[in-house]
Amino acid sequence: MLISSVAYSADYSRVQSLGIIGQGEGNWNQKITREEMAAIAIRLVGIESEARGYKDNIYKDVKGWATGYINMANNLGIMKGTSKDTFNPKSNITYMELLT
Repeated sequence: MLISSVAYSADYSRVQSLGIIGQGEGNWNQKITREEMAAIAIRLVGIESEARGYKDNIYKDVKGWATGYINMANNLGIMKGTSKDTFNPKSNITYMELLT
């Protein structure tokens, strides 16, 4: 049990130090929203600075901090909307969406 606790702590520290996630250790048990997943994906690709400056918005339900991440993820084919003009950014990402 101690070994798994140490491994968890090391994994968390490594992922956080890479800047991929930033919610804090206390939030690891919470579900990830579609907008958070778009941000994580863009960070993993290594183009976060470009996403922050991305101004085009193709979804009518997207606004706020995640707009650039979502639209860039769409543009790159990483994530798509739930319909032609909606993304449902606040919805929890499903296992099937994550696999896709």
